[in-house]
Amino acid sequence: MKVKTVKDIDLKNKTVLLRAGFDAPIADNKIEDNFRIIAGLPTLEYLRQNHCRIIVISHIGRQGDRENPALPVAPVVSELRGLCPGVVFTEAQDCVGPEAEKMAKKVGPGEILVLENLRFHPEEEKNDAGFSRALAGLADIFIQDAFCVLHRDHASVTGIPKYLPTAAGLLVASEVKELGEAEASPRHPAIVVLGGAKTETKIPVIANLLQKGYDQVLIGGMIANNFLKNRGADIKNSLLDQEYLDDSAAILEKFGPKIVLPRDFLWSDGKKILDIGAKTTDSYKNIIASAKTIIWNGPMGVFEEKGFERGTMEIGQAIAASRAKKIAGGGDTIAAMREFQLLSKMDFISTGGGVMLEFLSGKTLPGLEILK
Repeated sequence: MKVKTVKDIDLKNKTVLLRAGFDAPIADNKIEDNFRIIAGLPTLEYLRQNHCRIIVISHIGRQGDRENPALPVAPVVSELRGLCPGVVFTEAQDCVGPEAEKMAKKVGPGEILVLENLRFHPEEEKNDAGFSRALAGLADIFIQDAFCVLHRDHASVTGIPKYLPTAAGLLVASEVKELGEAEASPRHPAIVVLGGAKTETKIPVIANLLQKGYDQVLIGGMIANNFLKNRGADIKNSLLDQEYLDDSAAILEKFGPKIVLPRDFLWSDGKKILDIGAKTTDSYKNIIASAKTIIWNGPMGVFEEKGFERGTMEIGQAIAASRAKKIAGGGDTIAAMREFQLLSKMDFISTGGGVMLEFLSGKTLPGLEILK
């Protein structure tokens, strides 16, 4: 799949509206994990080298979400200043309106204005035309570099391109290339290692990649419980996605031999499965050792709890040691790789969680369609 990129357009003397994916976890007004911010730096630097006037729009969290609330972008700006010494950053108190318009006109070549959280305005997620026009009116060109939102039909994804020439940033171009090649033309044996929760997002990945020729899917985490239940295993009080039992059963019926499930477990008080066992870990490691393409999304167990980290750690280490093409992604997967010092050992790490899974499921991404 080819997309029009920032390298395909004339940037001379242009003011660029850059949609960045700087949605990073924040605690006590400080960035806890700057992975997504660092991933977006190459596009910022490329625009600076071309003497663009840069206006950054992004989001943090979501309005009304108690676990991941919408927050000001100030900690992101502080992080950017630390990562980019010598670069002039200014910060607006809103993303639209008179102040934003006034500050946008004052941005000099190579300077960066960061606007306030898009999601402070409900019009962003509603894909409001007036909101899209107001943002577009700040610049000459729109660069989409937030892979993490390409599955959304929001103003900063599909709205702004109606009013400005649009291209992909370097991060989005890299995501499309790496994930596209992994989906369409993997080297064999090609395997998928899936864990974590959210069975509804993982089942389509299993179906699509096995349909396209992947050799095996190794399953752990909570999503394994559905398949184990389908096969008659006693999972006791382990967490289960009850509404997706029929879907997992259908996948097992169609691709049974290619789906590899845990055969032993670590239990919490003998009632809930919280990790894969030693026999499963060794079996998975043997399969991983012979693979030439590996996609990893999701931990094998509750690695954050002491005593239940071994499955995720050893599987992660086996993937890291493999000579295969290694692609990983997802928030919990990145957290596990950071915990076990594996980030630098992967060939490619996607900045997308849900969007990575939707891409690998073969679904149409609204934000990507615009970039073709």
